[in-house]
Amino acid sequence: MQRLKISDVFSGKSANRAGVETGDVIQTYNGQTITSDDDLSKALHEAPYGGKMVVYRDGKILSIDIMELPLGITTLQFDFAPENYDLNVLIDAMASQTIMIGMTSGARYRVSQVFLHEEKQLRKAHGLRATAATNLGGVSTGIGFWGSPEWALGGAFALGILEGVASGAAAKKGISQLEEASHVIASAQRDGTFVSVQDIQNIAFPQPSLWRGIVKHSVLKSYAHSGEPFVLVRTTDDQVIHLAWEKVESFLQPSPLVLSDDELMTQYSITFDGIRYSYEGHRYDKLADAINYARVEYAKR
Repeated sequence: MQRLKISDVFSGKSANRAGVETGDVIQTYNGQTITSDDDLSKALHEAPYGGKMVVYRDGKILSIDIMELPLGITTLQFDFAPENYDLNVLIDAMASQTIMIGMTSGARYRVSQVFLHEEKQLRKAHGLRATAATNLGGVSTGIGFWGSPEWALGGAFALGILEGVASGAAAKKGISQLEEASHVIASAQRDGTFVSVQDIQNIAFPQPSLWRGIVKHSVLKSYAHSGEPFVLVRTTDDQVIHLAWEKVESFLQPSPLVLSDDELMTQYSITFDGIRYSYEGHRYDKLADAINYARVEYAKR
């Protein structure tokens, strides 16, 4: 398989401060598999303020948080072939931290990223809409969720109709609040970002309203789903798709792949008899070898 090996790490630069080392083999960046300099450049361009790099080093898979750019590295493309065939399973699993989504139509998607909006803007927009609803009383816009295609296509038209039928100071104030909400909505849609699945809290639950992505730009920002009936996702083959969430039939997240060495030793009962380490009937001279095999088994789950 084609991968990028880091041939040099510049002292004092972002990669060096994060713990990246010469000889590390880049597997993924923000969930995207890296096989060339073009892949890396694209992934860095999509996350200009940092992200999560998964590398192979001395028989282990490591996850490294990059806090800023530029990285300060040079790379070399080469044919990566770990000595242990099973290690390929582990690397592929680490490289594809995803969720599998099945639709009632029979379509299946392996999703690596979800488009989320800045939570502060969402709260403001929802607050404006709630207050506007009170001021408008029984008058309805009739165009559904604030972020839905109906809003995008008919929001201004519906507000124009409301101006013609609503009366009274409170109703007019409600219309003004809806107009302000529409501007906040446009800003939220413009400033939204794709967040890698592994960086979304509560992603194990198939309820988008629970998802929270913490993204570092110049400062840390919290991103959330808008509440609209569609979820915008990016798949592992780089398709960008709006999924109608009410049509989702199945939702599967692989088990977390990163456990500490101590957790693996406990979970897989790795023992030491004073000479060798044992794991499920296999004996190893080095603890690292036993742990790596246990990690491979965990990745296969």
